[in-house]
Amino acid sequence: MLSAPTGDAPEFKTDERLRPGRFAALLAVLIIAAFPDVIFGARTFFYRDSGIFGYPIAYYHRESFWQGEMPLWNPLNNRGLPFLAQWNTMVLYPLSLFYVLFPLSWSLGVFCLLHLFLAGLGMYGLARQWTANKLAASVAGLAFAFNGLTLSCLKWPKNIASLAWMPFVVWLTERGWREGGRKLVLAALAGAFQMLTGGPEIILLTWVFVGLLWISDLFARRQMRGMIVARFPCIILLVAGLAAIQLVPFLDLLKHSQRDATFRDASWSLPLWGWANLFVPLFRSFPSHQGVFAQLGQYWISSYYMGIGLLALALAAPWLMSNRRTWLLAAVTAISLILSFGDAGLVFQWLRKLVPPLQIVRFPVKFVVLLVFTIPLMAAFAIARMRTMMNAGQAAASGPSWIVIAQTHYHPWRAYIHGKPKRLWRANHFAQAIEVPGGRSSVQLIYQDRAFVFGGVLSVLALGACGWLWFRRGRDVSARAV
Repeated sequence: MLSAPTGDAPEFKTDERLRPGRFAALLAVLIIAAFPDVIFGARTFFYRDSGIFGYPIAYYHRESFWQGEMPLWNPLNNRGLPFLAQWNTMVLYPLSLFYVLFPLSWSLGVFCLLHLFLAGLGMYGLARQWTANKLAASVAGLAFAFNGLTLSCLKWPKNIASLAWMPFVVWLTERGWREGGRKLVLAALAGAFQMLTGGPEIILLTWVFVGLLWISDLFARRQMRGMIVARFPCIILLVAGLAAIQLVPFLDLLKHSQRDATFRDASWSLPLWGWANLFVPLFRSFPSHQGVFAQLGQYWISSYYMGIGLLALALAAPWLMSNRRTWLLAAVTAISLILSFGDAGLVFQWLRKLVPPLQIVRFPVKFVVLLVFTIPLMAAFAIARMRTMMNAGQAAASGPSWIVIAQTHYHPWRAYIHGKPKRLWRANHFAQAIEVPGGRSSVQLIYQDRAFVFGGVLSVLALGACGWLWFRRGRDVSARAV
């Protein structure tokens, strides 16, 4: 008997090729292709805060290290101010040793790109755990690494580092409260690493999402409720303890600083028409004198565009795969967009009154961080669901049996049982047949026309040759004219 597809069907052969190692290699190649000058030392990041904030802080940190000093105090700005206690200086972040030990003009840019790599890898792992589909996880990982916001964060070492650890914190913390044991330690280490990066708003939004996910799990896993309730506070305490060497000086600085309720306003909010930039990246944007486009009303990031295709998949996810995670992601996406409008969205104004500590947080546009985090995951759910709906079914048999498929036998068709290739036989001269073992089996049929792929490659090569001849002919004519 062959039944309808289910959400538990194994992965296709194409998905099997996207194992973690191969995805990591693909991601690394794409980053190198996008930033070869930074990787090989010809150029580095300098725009805006890269040059006026990130580089000077890293420079002072590095000079202090090589002089054998702990940079607790900065005597060079405003007649002196605390340095380590600022939190965003990353003095205690272990991976900052990379730019401390290597030449700064090269290593700081590569440090940021390494965290871009880490961000994509973390999102791949989280999406793979949630969807059990490597193709969906790969799309989510690439989308999280290559979008307007993440690429804009390359100008802040602290922000790209905080963003890189965001999926790891969600991934490992959920496993920690579910499985306990060593997973608690891994969750605490991931949380502590993010805490030490010094991106306060991104860290806060990460743990807000983790808290909402924890509440969702409490209702979904009633038989484990006691352990889930106990383990999550343990993770928080471990993270706070590991990062206390940084958090305690920061909280003391915050207590004695002038940043209070009167300091905070809703400037640099997302304009009410800002949602359109999710569909059209340069909608109502203008170029600065350096040629980088900016959005009128806020200048924190240049873009948060993620791709219209990815957005379409994300919007379809709650209906394609309706479960608690997709609806939680959809709710967080909508709320984060509304909050990013600042006082114009009304909710943020009410939330500031309800939660006074939020008065110290600047720039409501930063709530789009959650949106950029949730949309790739929603798209991954949509892809995973569509993959299980493509020529997949469940076969149940009391013993080894044959399934006859009323479809013309043709050589490009491939059959898979539990994701492993199986020979597809000719039945009754024209139909297809496949042998299945006893019990329940997931059967998948995929049409893989290699002739089409080979022909496409030849066409692309021919098109490239035409372009080369065209432009070469143009240069020859220009040379003769001269």
